[in-house]
Amino acid sequence: MTSDAVVLFHYFKDANADKCTADSAIRSCIDQLWNYYKDMKDSLLSQLESSLNEASLRHSHHADYPELWDLFSASILQFIQSRDPTKPCSITLVLDALDECKSPLTLVKNLLNLAVQSGSKFRVLVTGRHSAWDDIERSIPARCVRPVDLVITPEDVQQDIAKVVRDTISSIARLSSDKFKDLRDRLSEEISKVENHQGMFLWAFFMCEEVKGQGNVRALCRLLNHLPKGLDALYSRICKAIIERDESLGLSVSVLKWVMNAPRPLRFHELEEGLRLMQKDTSTEHDWFYASSDILWSREDIVEACGNIVVYSGMEKGDTFAPVHLCATEFFRRKGKTSEKIDGDTHVFIDSIRDAEPTLGTMCLEYLLSQACQSEKYLAPSKT
Repeated sequence: MTSDAVVLFHYFKDANADKCTADSAIRSCIDQLWNYYKDMKDSLLSQLESSLNEASLRHSHHADYPELWDLFSASILQFIQSRDPTKPCSITLVLDALDECKSPLTLVKNLLNLAVQSGSKFRVLVTGRHSAWDDIERSIPARCVRPVDLVITPEDVQQDIAKVVRDTISSIARLSSDKFKDLRDRLSEEISKVENHQGMFLWAFFMCEEVKGQGNVRALCRLLNHLPKGLDALYSRICKAIIERDESLGLSVSVLKWVMNAPRPLRFHELEEGLRLMQKDTSTEHDWFYASSDILWSREDIVEACGNIVVYSGMEKGDTFAPVHLCATEFFRRKGKTSEKIDGDTHVFIDSIRDAEPTLGTMCLEYLLSQACQSEKYLAPSKT
């Protein structure tokens, strides 16, 4: 991303009160714009901060939509007007799952008008179920600019998944020999079946990764005969595999407890500190506070030990760990039993992650209220 190209995004989620409204989307975009200005040391940062303070919006969660929209639209136009007119300049807003937004019509109308005011330098990409978009489009006044409508059907998704799977399987060096052609074809066919992936690229990705990890033809045939159907079944199988790796179970489940219950991606040093707190077995509080974490795993080891349910961003993108997808978080946080037949040990494993949030919260409070954390040495300004 260059200094004159900004991408903002918001993912609507109807089950989350902080992600299902137009207010939440605009608030999120304003916050992203503020962080962008701060990171780039942009001269517009002071103007945006001044506007936020004047409207008392910087730390407020009670502002109504009109206030938020006025600030957001003014900020977008200020950004465009402040750029060098001889150089390319654009702001792209990505709104995912618009069908899960409550009362989205006003937001859509405002975005369309802002796109016109910006001279096409503000672009909006919206995704969502087409049936919901039909209702929105019928309500847009004729005088508004008409959006470009690109429909992706279930058949399109099926074809795309099949192509990705086929290309991935064909690229595996160990299966490149002509004698494995029938096996490659069968792998591609089974992994590409709709009843297996259920329209989810993520499922196909996981299964292709499993294929890459098999050491012989017998193991691949066994994999084909026991393909999990859908992501819930896949996540359950990954949890069972983690349990069977006894030597890493303790650390794996601890990582999953922190990552799946955290409100945002965790930086490596934050995760490392959280794991250390779970090993509170020293004789005194002071020893516990300053004890070494003794974590020898690399960042890549952590991802592998968690069965790729946890992903690592890389050093250049924040050095953070997060769930591989929102549906992974939902799988662990879902109350009650899933539709899948899960053995007792796996249920206990899943429940321990889901129910860890109160314990983690108490642990964080103990950490912040500990004598060591409140000491003058800890609170003293850094000399570096």
